[in-house]
Amino acid sequence: MMLLMMVVTMAIGAVIYFIAVYPEQWQLKKSQAKHPDKFPWAEEWRIKHLGLEKPKGHEELGLSDEHPEITTLLEFNAHLMEGEERFCDMSFVIHPEGTVSGGLGGDFDTASPHKNHVLSCSFEGNTDPSKVFHDDYGDDRSKLFFIAVGNFRDLITDFETNEVGLKSGVVYLVGWLTPDMKATGKLHMTTDKRSQEIYTWEAQGKESEGFFPLLDILSELQQ
Repeated sequence: MMLLMMVVTMAIGAVIYFIAVYPEQWQLKKSQAKHPDKFPWAEEWRIKHLGLEKPKGHEELGLSDEHPEITTLLEFNAHLMEGEERFCDMSFVIHPEGTVSGGLGGDFDTASPHKNHVLSCSFEGNTDPSKVFHDDYGDDRSKLFFIAVGNFRDLITDFETNEVGLKSGVVYLVGWLTPDMKATGKLHMTTDKRSQEIYTWEAQGKESEGFFPLLDILSELQQ
């Protein structure tokens, strides 16, 4: 009992120390936790392979009859969009057991601003029936949430300044899958979990043939 009290006291002390020494980071983390749809790293605990502790009071829910029934490996190919501008292509799969894996990238140019990107990124995650879709019309329990995380590396050449730089960080894929196997969502890229670049995407799922040319290219880029 004495040992338990000591552990609890030390944990409380660590929290107090963090708040006192890093007040800005503490407030930022609290603010982001209130808006997980804008800051997906606030929901990293939903990603099973990370093994993070779930929030107190979280209720783990299984698939309902309303959710999409995934009976085969589903493949999705999407264009990442920044407003009306196409950034690059992305591919991912959702397994029947709920595992999500994929990637994006390649060697490509963007028009505005005029830059060349040599981008490689892969991510892994899972579906989570516990999160319920909500908008102005209310809850929609037929949509299945999924989230994945990975790392990206982007070698950028700016044609206007002739500068070359390497950018790396963390990428988060979030999306919703409907019963007709259509998925929509966002991809967030961040270097510091403060600022971020957000791309929208949508894709129709199809039965996978087990061949992913984009993912093969990404594997070569990351070697």
